[in-house]
Amino acid sequence: MMRSVARVAPCIGRCVAVLACASAFVPALAQSVSLGGSLGDKALLIIDGAPRTLAVGASVQGVRLVSVSGSNAVVEVKGRRVGLALGGAQVNLGGRAGDSGAAQIVLSADSGGHFVTSGAINGKSARF
Repeated sequence: MMRSVARVAPCIGRCVAVLACASAFVPALAQSVSLGGSLGDKALLIIDGAPRTLAVGASVQGVRLVSVSGSNAVVEVKGRRVGLALGGAQVNLGGRAGDSGAAQIVLSADSGGHFVTSGAINGKSARF
């Protein structure tokens, strides 16, 4: 019994090492994507906050550009097709809603019924 355990233990150690190395080469799938622009058959996609230019049929981080026309694009992730509009909100592609670390923002109406808040754009104060 002890001899068979002694023979199996090094094999298990090698298998664990191989799996650990293999998992390092598996590309991370994108969690969010939006359309930032288009030029012909190419689209500027914002994938997990980073700009990426893709031609139709190309893939990056598990996002494949299926089609692009004017201000719309269709991407595919894990076999699921999602339509994107230029300037639209980022689309969650499978991560949990809390993955971004964003907190809930609540705006209250002022006396005129308008929802306003202060913020900054490129370091300059702005009122929204």
